[in-house]
Amino acid sequence: LLLRLEEESVARSGVQGLDILGTSVSVSTALGHPGDRQVLELEVTVPPGFQLPNAPNQRVTPQTADKVRVSLASGSGAEADAEALEAATLPGPQIDSDHPEILAQAKRLIDEVDGRQNQVGRILRFTYEHLDKALATHIPSASGVLSQRRGDCTEHSWLFVALCRAAGIPARPVFGLMYLGDGEMSFGYHAWAEVALDGRWQTVDPTWNQLPVDATHLKLGETSASVASVLGELRIRVLKQGPRSP
Repeated sequence: LLLRLEEESVARSGVQGLDILGTSVSVSTALGHPGDRQVLELEVTVPPGFQLPNAPNQRVTPQTADKVRVSLASGSGAEADAEALEAATLPGPQIDSDHPEILAQAKRLIDEVDGRQNQVGRILRFTYEHLDKALATHIPSASGVLSQRRGDCTEHSWLFVALCRAAGIPARPVFGLMYLGDGEMSFGYHAWAEVALDGRWQTVDPTWNQLPVDATHLKLGETSASVASVLGELRIRVLKQGPRSP
């Protein structure tokens, strides 16, 4: 581990963030505002050996050797088994839910709030309102995000998950693609979260204040590596759009 004092301009000169637009997956069909889309069916071309997660809100049906049909819906996901629940309660380097400031903030948020659903909603609103929406490549942990009050989708997800775990609510980050809007006509990298509610994983997007998330969220996995390994290799074709929310 090497620590070095540098001017900010020098320290930032070698930073290479993820090029969201450069690695996005273009589509030929406009979907409107992502938050309005509740049902969506896609044909996704995947690289050899890669499997998309299959769940009630993301049903994956193989079509050919390299193509799958994906039915996305805004709703609950897979059942939360005991092993996954335990893993979703533990602190880690990025999600330092045992940090004193994270523990204190979680306590302030859920004090006198009854019911896990209401507690999750309180943590979601706090994360969404507390952070400035900005690219943040030098914040290493959720406690750092809480202190610096800024971040992109990754930092929003870290802080939300850490606060949930500190409050005793199993939660985990999720990584994948999300429709970027009709101006871009593409799906780009995104991070969001899942929390265990009533025995199932419920999707939450702290960056966009969504519970559950809209149907343009395509989950690739539960680690950033699961996204990075296939960026540039996926192809998406819109098959069917369901009704928009009222």
